[in-house]
Amino acid sequence: MAITVQMIENKEFTTAPMGYKRKEVDMFLDEICDEMDRMNEEIQSLQIKLSQATQQAAMRPQQAAARPAAAVPAPLEVEEPAPEAPAAEPAEPEPKKPLRTDLGAEAAAVLQAAQRVYKETVSDAKNEAQRIMEEAQAKVDDQLKLQKKERDEMEEALHALRESAREYKKKLETLINSQQKLLDDASGLFEEPDAT
Repeated sequence: MAITVQMIENKEFTTAPMGYKRKEVDMFLDEICDEMDRMNEEIQSLQIKLSQATQQAAMRPQQAAARPAAAVPAPLEVEEPAPEAPAAEPAEPEPKKPLRTDLGAEAAAVLQAAQRVYKETVSDAKNEAQRIMEEAQAKVDDQLKLQKKERDEMEEALHALRESAREYKKKLETLINSQQKLLDDASGLFEEPDAT
C-alpha cells in the first residue's frame, strides 16, 4: 500500500499510559509530510524538464535536416563560398544531437534518483514509525508488567493485613470473654447476703 501525505496526516494512534508525547510524534509526522510534499514537487519539476528535454531532442533532428536544405542553394549560386561551407559546417548539429539525448538520459537518471530517494524516505519513515510503535508497545508492556507486580504485592500485603486483623479480633474476643467470665464469677462477691 502506497503511503500518501493525507494518510500520514489523518493517522490516529491509540493512546497508552507512559507512551510517546503525542505532540512530538505529530511534529515528526508533519516533517515527514512536508518532506514528501517537497519531493513530490521536485519529481513533478523533473518530469516536466524531462518532457521538455525529450521534445527538444526529438526536434533537433528535424531542425538539423531543415538547415542543410536551406544552406545548399547558397553554395550552388556562388562558387567561392564553397570552401567556406566546410568551415561554416561546424555548426555542430551532429555533435549536439548526442548531447541532447544525453541531457534526456541525465534528466531520466535524475528522475530515477529522485524516485529512489522518495521511496527510501518513505521506507525510512515507515521503518521509523514501526520502530516507534514497537518501542511504545514494549514500554506499555513493561509498565503493565510492573503495575501487575505492584498490584500482586499490594494484594498479598492486604491479605496478610486481613489475616492479622482476624487474629487480633479473635484474641480480643477471647480476652473480652475471659474478662466477662471473671466479672461474672466475681459478681457474687459484691452481692449482699440474704437476710433469710
